[in-house]
Amino acid sequence: MVPVVRALLLALMIAAPAAAQTPPGYVTEGEWAAAEAAARQREVALENRLNALDAARRAEEGIQALREQSERARSPSLSEPYVTAPRALPDPGGMATIPDSRLARSNARVREAAENRR
Repeated sequence: MVPVVRALLLALMIAAPAAAQTPPGYVTEGEWAAAEAAARQREVALENRLNALDAARRAEEGIQALREQSERARSPSLSEPYVTAPRALPDPGGMATIPDSRLARSNARVREAAENRR
């Protein structure tokens, strides 16, 4: 009977650590939470990278648009030569006129007022 008991005890000693191990494919709650947190971090990092790339793309498009505007402003096209039109002089007939004597009297009053300061 002793050999049977020894064999049984030996079997139990070998089986005990194996029974304490989790079966293959089994995930504990902590492992699941850690995996979810890691996935969330990867998702946020990817979203941040995409936002940064989009902002860089929009900045480059804006810079390119400004360069094109600058080039158009600097170099006139060959099909439309740059010609300055002569400036038209205003018609003096429609403007108000002040007689010279009246201007002289006004100027004298202004000078007199400037000399009589308090």
